[in-house]
Amino acid sequence: MNDLKEALAKHQLWISLGWNDVLGRYRRSVLGPFWITISMGVTISAMGPLYGSLFSSGSENFIMHLTLGMIFWAFLSATINESCGIFNESASIIKQSDLPLYLYILRVFYRQFMIMLHNFIIIPFVIFFTNT
Repeated sequence: MNDLKEALAKHQLWISLGWNDVLGRYRRSVLGPFWITISMGVTISAMGPLYGSLFSSGSENFIMHLTLGMIFWAFLSATINESCGIFNESASIIKQSDLPLYLYILRVFYRQFMIMLHNFIIIPFVIFFTNT
């Protein structure tokens, strides 16, 4: 429990590391992290009408549920997947410093949270195009 308290106390460090991860990952890209948002938007626009008609639930209502579900699922699955490898990825830093281990988990959480916030941009478009 002390490890978690220490990591939360060093919030500036894991926030800056997580933000630096987002910037570093998309540094040479024109659209940056919005590539993920565009990809998710295209997936939702393709899956929404198809599954809405298959499930006979009206695509307007279904697309909003699909959008929210896809955004939160992407956040949850990426956070879990990247949390599994963060200790191997940060092994050299872990061996050379005495930073709390939860700091690395919070770094992944913050990184994925920022990407999820980028994906929230899809919601106004869904509302506009589905009139919900």
